[in-house]
Amino acid sequence: MNEAQVNKMMMAMVEKTCADGFNRMKNMPVCERFYNEMVCAGFVEQAKTFKNIVFYTTVLNPEMSDEQIFAKFIADTGITYL
Repeated sequence: MNEAQVNKMMMAMVEKTCADGFNRMKNMPVCERFYNEMVCAGFVEQAKTFKNIVFYTTVLNPEMSDEQIFAKFIADTGITYL
C-alpha cells in the first residue's frame, strides 16, 4: 500500500467516524434541551461551544450515551444545572 492509498483510507475512516458522531447527535434529547435552553437564555456562543464538545465527545467516545455526555460536561465544568 502506497502513501496515497493510506491517506485515502485514513480520510475515509475519519469521514465515517465524524459522520457517525454527527448522526448520533440527532438523537440526544438531554444535550439538545440544554443547548436550546442556552440559546433561549442568550448564551449563543456558549451553546455553540457546548455543541462542539458534544460532537467531539461522540467521535472520541462513541460508547457514551446522551446522559453520560451531559453528566460529564456538567461535572467537568462545575455548572449547577437543575
